[in-house]
Amino acid sequence: MLTEETTPRLIQAFRAILDRLPSRRRKQFWALFVCMLFAAGVETITLGCIALFASTVSDPNAVLQSTYIVTAQEFFHSDFLTHKQGLIVTLSILVVGLVVFKNAVLSIVTYWNIRYGAFVDGFFGEKLLRGFMQVPYEWHLYRNPADLILAVNWRYYLGTYFINTALQILSDCSVILFLFITLLVLEPVISFVAIVILGGSSIIIFRSVRKKLDKTAKIRTDREEAVNRQATKVIHGVKDVKVFGREDFFIRDYMKDVYALARHMASLTFFTRLPTWILETVG
Repeated sequence: MLTEETTPRLIQAFRAILDRLPSRRRKQFWALFVCMLFAAGVETITLGCIALFASTVSDPNAVLQSTYIVTAQEFFHSDFLTHKQGLIVTLSILVVGLVVFKNAVLSIVTYWNIRYGAFVDGFFGEKLLRGFMQVPYEWHLYRNPADLILAVNWRYYLGTYFINTALQILSDCSVILFLFITLLVLEPVISFVAIVILGGSSIIIFRSVRKKLDKTAKIRTDREEAVNRQATKVIHGVKDVKVFGREDFFIRDYMKDVYALARHMASLTFFTRLPTWILETVG
């Protein structure tokens, strides 16, 4: 949850990850961020045109008399926009073109985002594996191989999950900011009331769910480590397990951790999505 306590930690973690990337990857990140700002602007303009098109279809005479359409008529010096059929056809072509352009931009930017997250995955995966290979052999004697494998797999959380999610959050915030400014200009009073109601509801909901979510996430991490530890123990010691006939014993322990992990994964997903459902209801 993005709260007053967690937000500074997220920013610190983000800066720590970004500072450890090569200079070329950092430049790629900010270039990708600019592209996402552009995509957010295109998405905002498209939403505005769709709203204008809906208004035109429902009440074309009112739209024809608006200052924006009158200005467009004077600018293009065309009689085509002076009657409702011409206005609807023009806006239809404009909306279709913008939707196609928006989806093309979003698909390209999304592909670059996913590809960049994969590059970050690979970079940190190499760093972690190389670091484990360079420590003395005696150090490995006191470490569980399952814990080391889990640590190397943390590259997914650094790249695919964290960096990609950070970029998506920045993109969503950009769209919200553009829409917020537009709504304040067009309908300041209604926009202010909606922001106060939804903003207050968000604070209450996030504060209520955050502690439960943090606790569930901590338990899920512990259970995931236990599952990996059990599986590694059985596979590495399969000879002794079969000699002493302890297959059922280890399978029971493994399944107990697996089912516990599944329950906490379900709870974590539920509590993650719960604020969105409540906010949509309030909205």
